Amino acid sequence: MGLINLLRDIGVFGIVATVLGLLFKYAIDKRSKQLDQELFIKSSEFKTGLEKELEIYKSELSIAHHKQEKLHEKRLDVLTELFKRLVVLNRNMKEMTAMMKPVIEDFDKEENERINKTGISYNDFVIFYSDHEIFFNEKTCELIDNLVKVYFESLWEYSYERNFKLRNPHDLKTVYENISVEIPKILKELKADFRRIIRVD
Repeated sequence: MGLINLLRDIGVFGIVATVLGLLFKYAIDKRSKQLDQELFIKSSEFKTGLEKELEIYKSELSIAHHKQEKLHEKRLDVLTELFKRLVVLNRNMKEMTAMMKPVIEDFDKEENERINKTGISYNDFVIFYSDHEIFFNEKTCELIDNLVKVYFESLWEYSYERNFKLRNPHDLKTVYENISVEIPKILKELKADFRRIIRVD
């Protein structure tokens, strides 16, 4: 009788153990599937969030690049216009200070016209530069400021007698040195700087 009870008890225990094992496995599998699903949802949300952030970053980068390009285009326009005015000023300065000048009708009248034309082109250059100085870096501004100073000094010294009807206490040697040596030296540096800005070199 005891053996039968024992076997019966073992059989019942085995069935209970098997059922409990199956229930436990079912619970573990169910929880594992829930965790997998939660992980998938979270990873999908994270991926979507990253993609959105990447799109925002790309958009901001594109806007920044566009602004940079527009600024560079504006800077090129300013540089081109400034250089045109500089060429005119330099040409007028050379014509005004040339040692040999053609006389068409009246030398004094023609000389006054050359001086006035140079003065106008000087003012035109300086005003345009002052209005757009912000587009140039410090080194370029130093070169242009130095050029403005030398042009002014040359124009002042050259036109002194005609403007004030007084004998110029200085000779015109400085003017000719400026025109033949100083200005070309500064212009060479400035042109190299301009070429660097417009990426010619």
